[in-house]
Amino acid sequence: MKKHLKITVVFLLTFLCLSFACKLYSQQQNVLDKIDRQFFIENKGQWPKEVLYLSSIGGRNTWITNFGVVYDFYNVDGQVNPQEIKHRIGRDNALADSKVTTTGQVVKMTLESPNQNLNATGNKKKEAYYNYLLGNDESKWATNVGLFKEALVKNVFNHIDQKYYFDNDLLRYDFVVNKGGSVKDIKMRFEGCENLRIQDEELLFNTRFGVIKQSRPFAYQEINGIKSPIDCKFKINTGGVISFELGEYNPNIDLVIDPLV
Repeated sequence: MKKHLKITVVFLLTFLCLSFACKLYSQQQNVLDKIDRQFFIENKGQWPKEVLYLSSIGGRNTWITNFGVVYDFYNVDGQVNPQEIKHRIGRDNALADSKVTTTGQVVKMTLESPNQNLNATGNKKKEAYYNYLLGNDESKWATNVGLFKEALVKNVFNHIDQKYYFDNDLLRYDFVVNKGGSVKDIKMRFEGCENLRIQDEELLFNTRFGVIKQSRPFAYQEINGIKSPIDCKFKINTGGVISFELGEYNPNIDLVIDPLV
């Protein structure tokens, strides 16, 4: 029987001393808060071309791009019309209404030397969809924008894919290392944060909202449906580049690295 190996690394992104609860008092927003927001919105031209998908959940916009992930943390105080909220990437002002006060910080998890012209696909499509009808030029409208429970970005590194999905209220993503790929090619750089360090085998960095922690990576091999843990640790290299140190595994079988965000 052919063996299939999976190595899964789980990062737990824990917010310490953070207060991201948006105080939105309108009745419309109270209704919206009850809707399942665990989905990825595809980019059909409503955002810059480097954006592939967007997830908005838990006081954070997570932009999946062709160079990595942009975490857009925000806090909103005051009365706000949800229609006035503008999605943003790399900007500090999300709201134009003077009646509200917003604070935010953008942190980029940039892949080191990713491949170009990435192919992204959505899986487990929801029945609902979004329409972006901005301005009077219909050629710039985006209609029937798909919402997906999973997003897959192929070949971010040679023979390595990324898969994004949800686990309860947490966002997860996998580095899928196919045969011929190398874990050593997976390297990331965090930008927009301070004091990046490893403490008690966990990756921590500071933001204006407090300390954000990614728990020690959890790795395992899956052979014939059985998961066998593999030792895995963060490593900070020269220039602040993050990589993984793994224990012994079989490099000739497919491998998955699965962070939890």
